[in-house]
Amino acid sequence: MIPLFELCNRVLKTLNLYSDREGYKHAAELLADENTFPGIDIARFGEDISIILKRATFEHESVLAELEKAVEIYRDYYQYEEIRGMDNGRGTKYHL
Repeated sequence: MIPLFELCNRVLKTLNLYSDREGYKHAAELLADENTFPGIDIARFGEDISIILKRATFEHESVLAELEKAVEIYRDYYQYEEIRGMDNGRGTKYHL
């Protein structure tokens, strides 16, 4: 049976996230739950760039978590559902 530490090291090496000579690579740190990288800064502007309606900064956490939060903000402000009409015939049709 392979020890868990050795198995994890093999996976990290296969993904080129770790090497015996250099240690962990920057990509591994970006994927870590906590890291030293500045992260993502998001701003939603008003009529021009001097008016900021919403600002969010995500930093020092996994780039995957930061991306998920950024997508959530995008969906809150820029995605919507639209009803294009209704059909009063035999069935009701809603177009989204």
